[in-house]
Parts: sequence; C-alpha cells; structure tokens
Amino acid sequence: MKRYFIGILLSILMILYGYVRIYKDRQALEGVQLEKYEKAEFWKAIIPWLIGLGLFSVFCIYVAWKENNDNLMNVSVAVLIDSVVEIIVARKIMVLYHGKDRCIIEGKQVLYKNIKSCLRRNKLPFSKGIVTLFTGETRKVYPQAVEIINSHMNK
Repeated sequence: MKRYFIGILLSILMILYGYVRIYKDRQALEGVQLEKYEKAEFWKAIIPWLIGLGLFSVFCIYVAWKENNDNLMNVSVAVLIDSVVEIIVARKIMVLYHGKDRCIIEGKQVLYKNIKSCLRRNKLPFSKGIVTLFTGETRKVYPQAVEIINSHMNK
C-alpha cells in the first residue's frame, strides 16, 4: 500500500480538481434562467481522445506490473483516473447556452451585439476560441462554440 501512495494521492487530487471545476461552473450558472437558452454540447469531441488516453494508461499499468516499476504504476494509475474524471467533467461543463440575442460565456450573459470578434486561436483540435467584447474584455469558448456565436452575430 505504501508503494502506491503517490498514485493514490494523485488520483484523489485529480478527482477533487474535477469536482471543483464542476462546482465552479454550476455556481457561475446559478442565477441564470437556463430554460430560456438552447444548449449545445461539445463533450463528444473529446471522448475518443480520453478513451485512447485511458487505454494507453491501462497498457502502462500492465507494463509497470510486469516490470515491477512503482513510478510508472503510480503515474499510470493517476492518468487512468484523470481520464475518467475528465470524461465526467467534460459532460458537465463543455456546453454553450445560446439564444436569439445572447449567449452565456464563462457564466455571464453576453449580447451578440456586444461582441467585437469571435475567432479560433489556431487549428489545433482543442484550442479554445477567443471572444473579444467591445469593452476590450476577452473570454474563452470551446472551438465548436465559435461557429455558433459567429452564426448568431451575422444575423
């Protein structure tokens, strides 16, 4: 048991971090009437990557067990737990609530007419988009949300 203390500790920290992310997201949306908005979910795009990561970590656990490598075992268990936690977190927070005249970005309602630009930073699969408001503020959105926001802005 002492041999795997670091892996267990890392796993617990990953679970707590995932819980905190979900909790903060729910707190930010607490005062908003979500039934007024259409919900676009983006979590399905990341699932194959997380499943691949989980399978790779299972392979690493097997190798660590065969080689009796405690360090590899600890890290592999933590990565496996993290991939499962990230699937749960993604299902809860990878969404965009949008309506005819506004959307919710980072827990705040933003009118489309207040958005100066909405662009993807680059072509990498999970790079976030940047929404720039006329006030100069910038906010991050998921890459699939960029298309939705731009379609509403062009109406």
